[in-house]
Amino acid sequence: MSKFQIEVSEQIGKALGDSALQKGKNTSDIISEAIHVYLKLEQAQMDEIFRGIHEADQGEFANEEDLSRFFGRWELDAP
Repeated sequence: MSKFQIEVSEQIGKALGDSALQKGKNTSDIISEAIHVYLKLEQAQMDEIFRGIHEADQGEFANEEDLSRFFGRWELDAP
């Protein structure tokens, strides 16, 4: 297992301590879980970005109908 030393604000330190207490875990476990979740989300985002780049490199782009349907969901009336 790797060891790291980090500094966090008092607010984050208190929140970590509170979370650990509520869950019956130590702060190291809470931090480890948080980093694990962050890395999974980060990897999923990077995978999606690289998938999009690959599709663009292959010439696969959204057509005008796809864009209108997508952005039409957020269409607002102008004042």
